[in-house]
Amino acid sequence: MRKTIVDYILDEDYGRYQELLTKAIELKANAPRKPRAELTMEQKLAKAEAAKKRAEEKLNALLAQING
Repeated sequence: MRKTIVDYILDEDYGRYQELLTKAIELKANAPRKPRAELTMEQKLAKAEAAKKRAEEKLNALLAQING
C-alpha cells in the first residue's frame, strides 16, 4: 500500500496537522480571485469549433468500433 504524509505523522501531532489543514482550506476558500474577462466573438467561435472537432472525433471512433 502506498504511504501518504498522514502515515508519518505521530499520533500526538495529528491534532495540529488537522488544525493546519483546516486553516489552509479556509485560506484557500477566502483567497481573492481574479475575475475572468468576457470572451470575444472570435474566441467563442474558436472554442465552439474545437468542441465540434472533438465531438466529431469521438463520433468517428465510435463508428469505427461499431463497423469494425
